[in-house]
Formats: sequence, C-alpha cells, structure tokens
Amino acid sequence: MTAGSFPGTAGRVGVPLGGKGLRDVLGVAPVVIDARGRIVLRSAQTGTLFGFLADEALGPYVARVIVDWDHRAEAMRFFGEVLRGVTAWTVTFPVRHKDGSTRRVEFRSMRLTDDLGDLYALKVAADGAVVEPIETEPTLSDRLVSQSPIGLALPGDKTALVVEDVMGSGIDAAATMGRVRTATCAFADLDLSPAQVLRYLDRITAGLENYLATCLFVAYHRVRQRCRIANAGRLPPLRSPADGPVELVQMSTGVPLGVVGGTFWTARVPFRPRDRLVPHTDGLIETRHEAIDERLDKARGPLEKTRGPLEKPCDRFLRALRRTGAPADVALLIARSTG
Repeated sequence: MTAGSFPGTAGRVGVPLGGKGLRDVLGVAPVVIDARGRIVLRSAQTGTLFGFLADEALGPYVARVIVDWDHRAEAMRFFGEVLRGVTAWTVTFPVRHKDGSTRRVEFRSMRLTDDLGDLYALKVAADGAVVEPIETEPTLSDRLVSQSPIGLALPGDKTALVVEDVMGSGIDAAATMGRVRTATCAFADLDLSPAQVLRYLDRITAGLENYLATCLFVAYHRVRQRCRIANAGRLPPLRSPADGPVELVQMSTGVPLGVVGGTFWTARVPFRPRDRLVPHTDGLIETRHEAIDERLDKARGPLEKTRGPLEKPCDRFLRALRRTGAPADVALLIARSTG
C-alpha cells in the first residue's frame, strides 16, 4: 500500500529543503503585538519580511507601519477578533514593505494572556508567495508525514490510516490533539475494530478540557482486499475504484468524539489493487459559498482524470479545492492499494 509520498519514495520532485527545517524554508517571522496594536517582541526574520529594523518596528502602531489605509479597517477587525478570543485565524493579507512594495503575507494568529491578565496577539507571518506553492508540494508532504505519522502498521498484515482534528485552536487544543493521537495509536495496536477504537477515544476525549474532536479511522487488510472504516463527525472519504467512477463512501458520519454515548459503526469497503481511498479534512470540501455536492463534483475530477504517481492527483486536488486565505487548515491523503 502506498499513501501520498511516504519517506523513502524515489523520484521526489519540488522545492529542495536542502537540510533546512520547514521554518527556515518558509522564512517564518513571529511577532507579539499588545492590545494597543504595538509590536513588543519580534524575531530577526521580521526585518527580512517587512524591511523594518527593530527600532523602526518596536513601539509605533503597527497598522500604520505595514498596512495601507484601504486595508486598515479589515486588519483592525481581524486583530480585535483575536483579542476577544472569537477565533484564532489564518489569513493572507497585503502588507506594505519598507521599500514601498506590497506583498501578500500569511498570518497565523492566536491570543496570549500574561500573568497580569493583559492581552496580546501572537502572529506568525510568512511570505505568501513562498507558502502557497509549498502547501501542495509533494516533497513537503513527505516531510510532514515523517514528522506526524498518519499511517500505522497493525498486526496481521494490516495498516491503519487516521485523520483527526480537534475543534478549537491554540496551545490547549494542540495539547489535546497530541493526547488523542497518542491514545489512537495505543488502541490501534490492540487490533480492535474501528468502531471500538472510536468508542474508547470518545470516553477519553470527554475528559480532555471539554474539547470535541473528529476522527476517521481506516483499517486496511491487504489479504482480504478491504478497508474497515469508522467515522466520528467527519465527511466520509472518497473512493476511486480502478475500474469505476469516483464515489463517496456510503457510511454513517457519527457524532464527534467527546459527546459521550454516541454510536459508532464499522463500514466494510472493497479495496482492491489500484483502488484509491481519499480521506481528507472537512475544510477542503465544505465552504459557505458552494453547495457540498458542487464541491464533491470538483473533487472527483482530479481523481478520475489522473492515474499514475499519487503526487499528481494530490496536487490537482488541492489546486481545484484549496481556497487562498481560507481560515481552516486542510489535510489530504490519497492511499492506493498495491495488492
């Protein structure tokens, strides 16, 4: 079985990381802004991204320094939402460089509170022109898979594929995600059915800081040529048979983990040689502006038109569906049975 661009894949293409970490490649520039809109902490990379030296950036109202008047009201609205804790957002925004040019910068923001109760916004900025091509880059996908495995080897010549998400953002949500992922790996090793795994995870998630989580758990059995799938609050995956049209797997969506008492079912899906299964995060399909059926039709196109190496349908899938500046992070996995 192959899944995306797992470590060790030959013939890698794309942006060479050259031994650098992902942070170095993206040129990430973290800054901390106080409630008055002034930068109080910055990294050296901020000077490269915005062009301003430390004594020029620290102190002044940051919107006047890097945001044109036409975009200032929108920037202030986003900033206010972060400080109020309405959302931790990701947005690509036009920013004015010191040399007078304008560049699109991606900001990932979250609220911080110090010991005195004062509010700050942590913003992690990166050049949008660098981020966008890397988001769909197979080489990057390889690196991310090696850092955060989504494929688990199980006893009895089986493999588990898992897509999980915690509803929320910030440090606490990230910690909860880590605990859920650890528990998932432990239960998967017990060779339980996917529905049983979700029932145990439901109990554990209920005790983790009042968070809810979603999870799609897939157990692939190579000898039996099938997948057993259980779902907790996610869109079902797409299935692309080698000899047929792309279809949405017919199964119950279930309730999110942490609700307690929800019923989870295991669906059995054929997975023969050269069949492909496409688990994904909901943010890749769901949108406020298009009906879900229209989005699913867009998703089918790249899969039906593209065979061969998995990098190509991954790239085309993301190009067709990933919206620039979308607030949600996305994850996509295309798994193909090799028999």
